[in-house]
Amino acid sequence: MATLSHEARAFRDTVGAFATGVTVVTTTHGGAPQGMTLNSFTSVSLDPLLVLVSLAHGTRTLDGVKASRKMAVNILHRRQQDQALAFAQRGAEFPAEHAVLDPHGFYSVRHALAIMRCDIFRSEEHTSELQSPMYLV
Repeated sequence: MATLSHEARAFRDTVGAFATGVTVVTTTHGGAPQGMTLNSFTSVSLDPLLVLVSLAHGTRTLDGVKASRKMAVNILHRRQQDQALAFAQRGAEFPAEHAVLDPHGFYSVRHALAIMRCDIFRSEEHTSELQSPMYLV
């Protein structure tokens, strides 16, 4: 990892103090399972039911979500560090030993705390924009 500037280190330490859960997003692309660990997950709305995830550009998982228009958000239990790390390996093969294809056609992480099967669509009521923090307090 490159050396971080003082400002970047302060930012990393600040956002690192924010308590968050860990999820694994899974999908398929060309018949092959794809998945990645992330904590950039939030609930957006109860009516309609909406969630938001942020997937990095250039990942097979993002390509799969765009192509299939569906994904599963697997909320991991605190004792599922091995599964989180297995799905966090950039460029690695899909860790099939940690997942199962469910009857609905979604790959689910074994023993996940919760699994949300999602269809992807563009919301007319909610817009997401990236924001750049101006300063840290």
